Amino acid sequence: MALDQAKIDFSQNKMVLKGVFSFETVLPIYESGISFIQKQTVSLSPLEIDLSQLTKSDSSGLAVFLGWMRAAKQKNITLHFSNVPKYLLDVARLCGIENILPI
Repeated sequence: MALDQAKIDFSQNKMVLKGVFSFETVLPIYESGISFIQKQTVSLSPLEIDLSQLTKSDSSGLAVFLGWMRAAKQKNITLHFSNVPKYLLDVARLCGIENILPI
């Protein structure tokens, strides 16, 4: 995987994000995540979003997370973000949304 690529891997109730999330890379990741969330059932809730392999993200990553949260809420599915890097928490704090992310 090139340094500027983003990737998402899926398992039964988990999404693992990898690589660099930027305005140039997040749209396909966002769409794949939305599709995955829409296929989930409440019985598999909570759906874990593992950020341990995310190398870098700007505010576009947070926009993706908010969109996924909205889609999950419509399906009555709980999301849980795990292994959130400090730099991403700092961006969330700067944007004023650290308290609404389910971490």
